[in-house]
Amino acid sequence: MLGVRVFDVRLRCFKDVLRCHHGRAFVFSNFDDVMKAVHTHLKRYPSEFVLMHLQEDREAKDCSQSFDEIINKYLLKYPNIYYPSGSTVAMTLGNWRGKMSFIMNEASSINSHYITWEDFGAMQNDWGMTSKYDVKVNKPKAIVDFANFWFD
Repeated sequence: MLGVRVFDVRLRCFKDVLRCHHGRAFVFSNFDDVMKAVHTHLKRYPSEFVLMHLQEDREAKDCSQSFDEIINKYLLKYPNIYYPSGSTVAMTLGNWRGKMSFIMNEASSINSHYITWEDFGAMQNDWGMTSKYDVKVNKPKAIVDFANFWFD
């Protein structure tokens, strides 16, 4: 069995900790909680692949390092679940089982393999749902289209 998990993680740097946010709301977890959960999941289900869209949700507050520098500190704790930047491993589902990769809004200096929205050309990043139909049909279809585009 092979599964692909896709997450949209929005982070705000607060005192050099990346806290999970949804708009103005802190959701009582940080990026380390997210990475622990992904690490545990991939150990339990090594045939799966995680694709995580990371974005800075709000302006940093009381941070001495950049967003990318702080992400790199978190990544050092989980070296076996991602390929480092510059990796030449082909991005096929077979090669990426048990691993994760990131989608970044723009070029980044994180020490992990990542792709940007630009890599998808006209791929949109507006996931606003206006009806139950959007939630049940349009969003899942967009995710499947995304996976088909990248992993064809």
